[in-house]
Amino acid sequence: MDNNFEILKNIDNEELYSKTFISFDNLNAIKSKNFEAFTRFKLMGFIDILSKRLNLDLSNFRQEATQYFDSIEPQPTLKEIQPKKVPLSINSNRLKYVGIGVASLALFIIGYMILIKEPTKDLTDVQVSPPSQVVVEKSVQVVDQNLSELNATQDNNSIDQNQTIQTPTTKEINEPKKVAVSKDVIKIVPRKKVWVGIVDLDTKEKVDYTIEEELIIDRSKNQIIVVNGTYISLFDGEKEHTYNFDGRVRFLCKDGNIKEIRFAEFKSLNDGKAWK
Repeated sequence: MDNNFEILKNIDNEELYSKTFISFDNLNAIKSKNFEAFTRFKLMGFIDILSKRLNLDLSNFRQEATQYFDSIEPQPTLKEIQPKKVPLSINSNRLKYVGIGVASLALFIIGYMILIKEPTKDLTDVQVSPPSQVVVEKSVQVVDQNLSELNATQDNNSIDQNQTIQTPTTKEINEPKKVAVSKDVIKIVPRKKVWVGIVDLDTKEKVDYTIEEELIIDRSKNQIIVVNGTYISLFDGEKEHTYNFDGRVRFLCKDGNIKEIRFAEFKSLNDGKAWK
């Protein structure tokens, strides 16, 4: 009998959830060894969490789960691929043709070097013709037409002749737009992945998130918030509160204001529960 697994089965789900954040459905499936409810990756992750948080040796349970998944989806084995050895053979006739080609190329280069060393001919008899005249009449007409259209457009739009039109530079075009942040926003900005649970005090509805990006908190609702893995910045408008520690921090958002509260007050507001 696996004593460590029996210890796990006898621990209340409420206590297990407070330490591991594994849902009750998953905990019940683990305790009943319902391997069909999981993928290999998901179950092995849960076993790692339970072993670490509860300080239990669940290697026998892991081995049993591995045998189950291997039976339905055996792990593929990679066979070493031996490269084919291609014998290197040189055709004697081909080698002869290559030698003739190299020799011909060398003779060509020598002849070319001799020719370029000969004195150049007298250039006095060479007639240099003047460059041909480029006809730009048509281009000038097009420019004049465009200028006329531009002047007509300016007259129709009543543009002041003293006003100058500035063309945006490349720097102005490529410069990113600055997004204004509302002073009324409450948001949680994590510096690594954290878990956030929120309880609506009016409806008692509970939602939770695992976030790596900022989470906007609805200021209009009365709610309590718990954050696990507290490496966050809490922004209340332009005010920033930074937290850098392992563990949990809890907040009360009421009447449009947010403040940090202790566990006892959170539990009292949550009907005597740490979370669920």
